[in-house]
Amino acid sequence: MTIQLELAALERDWVDSAYDLVWGLRQGSEFATDDLHDSLPRPQHPNWWGVLLAKCRTVGIVEPIGYRPSLRPEANGRVIRVWRRR
Repeated sequence: MTIQLELAALERDWVDSAYDLVWGLRQGSEFATDDLHDSLPRPQHPNWWGVLLAKCRTVGIVEPIGYRPSLRPEANGRVIRVWRRR
């Protein structure tokens, strides 16, 4: 149980920091998670990227506008969502 609580706290801290980064983007700018990777520490789990964007979308500071292939070599060209900062 303690490990789960520690991971939950780590997730909250990472998502909060990442949210601040997205909040600071210029309104109207378009981005994908690829664009954020160099500005944030690596999350403990890759699903935290989804948690971040779900939070941003729920709060209303981003909207999905399309898809593109990932440019990161380790993603092997998989399709990722493109977002617009509102």
